[in-house]
Amino acid sequence: MNRKYRVIIGPSVIAGVSYELSKALRSVGVKSDSFTWKSQKEYMGYKFDKIFYTFPGTPPFYLFKKNPFYFINLFLKFIYLLFSMLKYNVYIFIKPITFLPNNIDIKLLKFFKKKIVFIFSGCMEKDPNFGLNQPDFECNHCKHEKKKKSSNCYNLEKKREDVQEFEKMADYIISNKDCGNFLTKKENMIYFLAATSESDNIDPFKKYEVEEITIVHLPSDMLAKQTNVIEPILKRIESEYQVRTIIKKDYWEREKLLQTLETSHILVESLGGITYGVLGVEAMARGCVVMSSYPEWISENYDYHAVVKVTADNLYSTLCKYIENRKLLIDQAQKSIEFYKRYHSYEAVGNYYRIKLDL
Repeated sequence: MNRKYRVIIGPSVIAGVSYELSKALRSVGVKSDSFTWKSQKEYMGYKFDKIFYTFPGTPPFYLFKKNPFYFINLFLKFIYLLFSMLKYNVYIFIKPITFLPNNIDIKLLKFFKKKIVFIFSGCMEKDPNFGLNQPDFECNHCKHEKKKKSSNCYNLEKKREDVQEFEKMADYIISNKDCGNFLTKKENMIYFLAATSESDNIDPFKKYEVEEITIVHLPSDMLAKQTNVIEPILKRIESEYQVRTIIKKDYWEREKLLQTLETSHILVESLGGITYGVLGVEAMARGCVVMSSYPEWISENYDYHAVVKVTADNLYSTLCKYIENRKLLIDQAQKSIEFYKRYHSYEAVGNYYRIKLDL
């Protein structure tokens, strides 16, 4: 066990990254804990190592038209921050959520020589102009006008300033090229690899003995994943072949998502240029063939790429090819599992960050 560094990750609940990354680091001997606030704990059933008590957002009463819980929670979070400083010397935050507002806590942590790491993983950091000439780039498909405004996609100077302000406070930035394009020192950026939960399925290929193929589309955001394009294609496939299709259209608990992947053969993740997220990694770990659109520069980070690249134009024909050729489907599933073990298993991700973050 490396006792030199003690890592705390949180409090964000985005895709369960905090908990999975902490498990990955522990798997290679780095002491690490994930945390969040009690008020956020139930979101999608994500797990955390530590839950710090805070009051829920909506109070039963207001004082002078103010939410009293806000100030109580602020005080509690400050106390938690002070206690954490006695135990941890490395802090990993998923931007922009930290302990306290206005980066007060980051300034305090820097004063006491704590190592600060920020993960840039979403629209708040993404440069919408990064891949304008690449048809599979995510921002070229975005229909979220509200999200575009809140993410300053119409005010790139503000977005750039925000990214660079966090860069000044960080010892390391973990990101992808499109989310790190506004950084001034891109050579110091660490490529983002999401860890994932282990699969309980000891024989992920047993499901391929079943005649009926199950194809799933489980979007966290139907607009971002272009469900409106994917759904009619899956319905057409279902009418022409002996397959079962499942499309998630509302909130699912995490356990339901994972159980669905255990018995599924193909996950159509996205046509929005999002490559694959944590769900895609979890699918590969369970022997699913993942299909998604993605820009070419994504593949530069790997020796090979296990995700089947599709577009709106060829999704139907690609699905037909894999449905009609069971050997091709199984071979691709095997490739998915090998890819997961090589890049996204706990040990692989833990060693990657242990080396990159000098832990």
